[in-house]
Parts: sequence; structure tokens; C-alpha cells
Amino acid sequence: MTLSLAAVLAIGLFGWHAGPAAPYLCGVVLPLSALAVFLVGCGGRILLWTASPLPFPLALTGGQQKSLDWIRASRLEAPPGPFWAACRVAVEVLSFRSLLRNSRALLAPSGGLVYRPDPRLWLAALVFHYALLLIALRHLRLALEPAPRGITLLQSLDGFFQVGFPRLFVSEVCFLLALAFLLGRRLWDARLRFLSLPGDYFPLLLLAALAATGLFLRHGGQGDAAAAKAFVLSIVSLRPAAPVGGSPALFAHLACFSALLFCFPFSKLMHMAGVFLSPTRTMPNNSRQRRHPNPWNQPADRAEYAQRASAEAGPVGCAGQPELDPGRCGHG
Repeated sequence: MTLSLAAVLAIGLFGWHAGPAAPYLCGVVLPLSALAVFLVGCGGRILLWTASPLPFPLALTGGQQKSLDWIRASRLEAPPGPFWAACRVAVEVLSFRSLLRNSRALLAPSGGLVYRPDPRLWLAALVFHYALLLIALRHLRLALEPAPRGITLLQSLDGFFQVGFPRLFVSEVCFLLALAFLLGRRLWDARLRFLSLPGDYFPLLLLAALAATGLFLRHGGQGDAAAAKAFVLSIVSLRPAAPVGGSPALFAHLACFSALLFCFPFSKLMHMAGVFLSPTRTMPNNSRQRRHPNPWNQPADRAEYAQRASAEAGPVGCAGQPELDPGRCGHG
């Protein structure tokens, strides 16, 4: 974690100090370069995944596959067709059902190994992703003029707690709590800490830095909403202009966001697109309904069992037995 923390601090300090001195470089060139790497990298990986050959179904089955009419099938666990496979992916994406089944192995006081359900990771991941989605949707008001009514309504619902001015959004609090849990479990759990790599800590710390700089911009008196919107609109309209009078916190925020875009295609964050392309979840499980031959099999000379047995036995004699000596039946 030390290496990842040092890298995130270096990125934030770079934006904080270099941004006011070189606003065009840190405010336009760096974010646009990061966006280009993000789009090309994600698009390349998606094309690579879609081009991977899948000769036969690889679906994971958690329920009874459709077979005989009098056997009840689990259409969602073992989808018989594309529609139910799409429903399975939708349930996984919207509710994180696989994480809900998470269990934890513990040592009982008697010394035995017991497995207990552990829904904490599922709840934290669900809150984290939905809070991040709300924050991303709220940021769309900076890129659209006029702001859509749905975004305005969402912002009003998200900030119905009038705590101070500017008001504190519920999604901000939920995001910080869920992020603290996801980061803390990697630090407190000795087994998970042993398995964690710098690539596991780096995205979490970058998101924490993004949240910290964003909160400082909003609640620390360092943000100018009108200037920020003018800057984002200039980027969207393909007439980029450096932020006018941007504070160091804004450039630190942009530097962390650019770093997140840079590392996104090459990190585990690509599970955002990979979940829609995973063959173990997206393919129907219908091997009992239709035969799936492997197209890579080499062509072979196949014959029925009766034909092969007849060919190996030779000519048939008088009594229906293989003819060993034709003269015995009066043919010689």
C-alpha cells in the first residue's frame, strides 16, 4: 500500500503545484490525453474480448437446467436462451447477486471450520457503486447546458438533508463510508492483506483522493461552479480552454481524475465492461436441448457401431457367423 499511497500523493501534489503555473497543460492537455487513452484502451480490450473464440457454452450453472417437462428448471440460474441470459446479467449488474452469496470460513471454538454468510462486502459494494453512479450523474450538469430536468431532480433528492451551505449530499457520505470499508478490509484482514497488490490499492486511493479534493472544492470555498461549468463545456464543445482562475484543488482534482482514466483500461476496473462479456454468465446453458459440437475438431472417418463390427468381422458364413473357410459350406 505504501507504493500506491506515494504515487497518489505525488499525482495530487503535481496537480496542486503545477496546475496554477501551467493551467493549459494540467487543465486541457492532461485530461484530454487521459480521455483518449481511456477510450482507445477500453475499446481495444472490448474488441479483443469479443473476438475471442467461444466454440461451446461455458455457462456457470447454479440451478437445474431445462431438460424434461416434468422437471422444474431454474431459468435464471441456468438460462435456456438469450433472453434469460440477459436477465441473469441484469440481475448480477443491478444487485451484485454473486457477492450476496459470499461466505466466510471461520474457526469455531470447538476447533472445527464453519462457513457463515458474510453480507458486509455485498452491502458495501452495492452502496459504493450506486453512490458513485449518483455522483457521476450529478456531474453531468457541468457538461450539459441547460441541465436536464432529471439531473436537477436527482440532485434535489440526493441533497434533501440541508446540512450547512452548500448542502451535503447523501451520495457523498455513502461513498466515503463504503470506500473506507473496502479499503479498511484490505488493511485489517491479514489474509486479504497478504493477497493484495499495489494494483488493488491504487484505484481505491485514487478514488479517495478524488473524493477528498472534490469535497474540498465544494465545502472548502475553493470551487467556482460557474467557472468549472464553463471549462467543462469548452472541453465538450471541442474548443478547450484552460480554467480561468482555477484553484490548486481543482487542478489536483483533475490530475487524480486523469490518472484514474489512464489506469482504467489496464486495471481491474475493467470489470465494468467485462461483466457484460463474461461467457460464464452471458451464454445460455442449453447443452441438454441441443448438441454443441466443437468446430475445432479435426474431421474424422466416423461409422456406426454395427457397420464397424461388420467390417472387422469379414464375410458372413452359412449360419450367420464370420466365414473362416469357404469350403466348409460347400462353396469350394
